[in-house]
Amino acid sequence: MIGLMSILAALPVPNAQGDYVPPVRRTPVHRLWRVVDRDPAGLNCRMAPNFSRGTQWFDTPRGEALLVGDRHAIGQWPAVTTLKKGTIVQAFTTSLGAQIIIRDRRGKPWLPVVVEEPQTNVHCFLRANSRFIQPAGKEIRL
Repeated sequence: MIGLMSILAALPVPNAQGDYVPPVRRTPVHRLWRVVDRDPAGLNCRMAPNFSRGTQWFDTPRGEALLVGDRHAIGQWPAVTTLKKGTIVQAFTTSLGAQIIIRDRRGKPWLPVVVEEPQTNVHCFLRANSRFIQPAGKEIRL
């Protein structure tokens, strides 16, 4: 039972609204996330209009400005890719390996991710809510 509890404790847990909130110190970093959105059209992954599709923006000094919370209207940004249910994406983390979840101007949390596509990797943001994404890993049936 101790092993099961440590696995459960290591997974990010959403709050009562289903949001994955910006982590506090000592929160485990979870890199792989699964799209669970039931929309048959897929889940939009958004990026600022002045950042071109397919570019590794989060790794640049200019891109770091995108990772500052409370200043962007991310929900209004265009979708640069659409992800089907079951797609696994990798969360972007800091150079020190810290989990990043930022809030937009409305206070909604967003997860910066790297989406692997055939020709390139796409950096974009997914709404950090359990209706849309969940930590990927072994599914545990209780």
